[in-house]
Amino acid sequence: MKDWLSLHLESVRADILCAYLYGSAMRPNSDPRDVDIIVVTRSEAASPCWERIRGFCEHLRREFVETFGLPLSVMIATQSEWSEIDGVVVRERVALS
Repeated sequence: MKDWLSLHLESVRADILCAYLYGSAMRPNSDPRDVDIIVVTRSEAASPCWERIRGFCEHLRREFVETFGLPLSVMIATQSEWSEIDGVVVRERVALS
C-alpha cells in the first residue's frame, strides 16, 4: 500500500513538498477501516498548483478504493498549515515522497 501510494504520488512530485502516511494504516498488524495521508503543497491554497493537487487526490481516492477496497482520506495542506499541524495532528508518520 505504501509503495503504491509513493508510486502514484510521483506524478505530482513537482507540486508537493512532502506526503506522509499516518494513522492506523501505518501500524503493524492493524486492521484499518480507512487510510490517512497528508499531502503538503509547494504553493498556497487557490493557486493552480493547489488545484492540480486537489484534482489529483480525487482521482487517487477513487483508484485506491478500487485497488485496496478501503477509503483513502487525504488531507491537503499548504506549507504554513503544515507548520501548524506537524507534530500536533500528524505525529507518527511514514514518508511517501
